[in-house]
Amino acid sequence: MKKSRKHIWGTWLLQIIPVMIGVYLGFVVFNWSENSKLKNQATLFKQNLTTEIKTNQQRIQQNYEYHIMLRDSTRYYLEHEEIMQNKPDFFKGIAIETLSDGAFETGLQTGIINELTINQIQQLNELYTKQRSFNEFRNILLTGLIQLDFDENEKAMKRILQYLAITMTDVVIMEQQLINTYHNTLKTVQ
Repeated sequence: MKKSRKHIWGTWLLQIIPVMIGVYLGFVVFNWSENSKLKNQATLFKQNLTTEIKTNQQRIQQNYEYHIMLRDSTRYYLEHEEIMQNKPDFFKGIAIETLSDGAFETGLQTGIINELTINQIQQLNELYTKQRSFNEFRNILLTGLIQLDFDENEKAMKRILQYLAITMTDVVIMEQQLINTYHNTLKTVQ
């Protein structure tokens, strides 16, 4: 009877071992597949992020020279007494676009951003914090401009020019900081 118990245990072990090996191999293949999928998602995330950063960088650079001209022109007109005789015609609007953050937010929401290094994440946080501040400043700037008096008198014109001279100074500074941060972030992320 003891042989039959040993035989039963031996048979049972011979049946269990292949099942355990099969389950183990299943986990190994599943983990490899998940890691491969995560790696592909991380690569796609980096590509989307890089595209978004380059697009935002182009948006900033596209209007940067105009904002410098607007800042300098408003300062020039403020120094001259007779604004109404030589009405400024350089103003073509604020020309500040909203900067996108969709790829970055998707990375945060899905957790795929955790596939990046700490240095890359810190650089991205710095960039997108500056972009958020820039977008908020844009909204404040537009609100302030809308609230100005647009009467056809010199006092109103002077207030508008003062507002533009001050705000465009800040815009140019923020844009320069963003341009530098875009450059550093692209070097870090790519």
